Amino acid sequence: MDILFLLTMKIMTTKSIITINNQPLSEKDFMGEIDNEIVRLHDTGDINHVMKVLNSLDSIGNITGKAKAKLLWASSEWFRINKPTENFTDHVVTTTTTNKATVGRYIPTWQYIEELLIPKEISQRPMRDLVPIAMTLKQGYEISKEQWRKIDLASNDAELREVL
Repeated sequence: MDILFLLTMKIMTTKSIITINNQPLSEKDFMGEIDNEIVRLHDTGDINHVMKVLNSLDSIGNITGKAKAKLLWASSEWFRINKPTENFTDHVVTTTTTNKATVGRYIPTWQYIEELLIPKEISQRPMRDLVPIAMTLKQGYEISKEQWRKIDLASNDAELREVL
């Protein structure tokens, strides 16, 4: 199995962490593929292939952060309507490995993406960039068009934080 194909994964609620083509994949399977890539490097000397795998893993990390934010936001909306007397954050914290701080950051971040308060081109950035933007908005600060342009051009955390 090519590790690049892992980008098409879906989260499952079983012991498997993901499924690919309806085949469950566990952490052991995933790490086995990484071991295969290491062996391939030694066999072929193709370090550039390993760099592609590293980029794919970064992409997976970015996708899972956004997927988690979207799922938390949508679930919190459902929970608000269907279980109005219960606390969504408490439910998440007691039934998952997601902590309270993550819930508190990810839900408003995705809400601002849904409401287009974070522009589409900016929403493509990883969660590590989107969360500070959302927290700035949550505190009541408005971001000007010029600041959005600078945010779009920011290439690292320091530049982003300087704009914010």
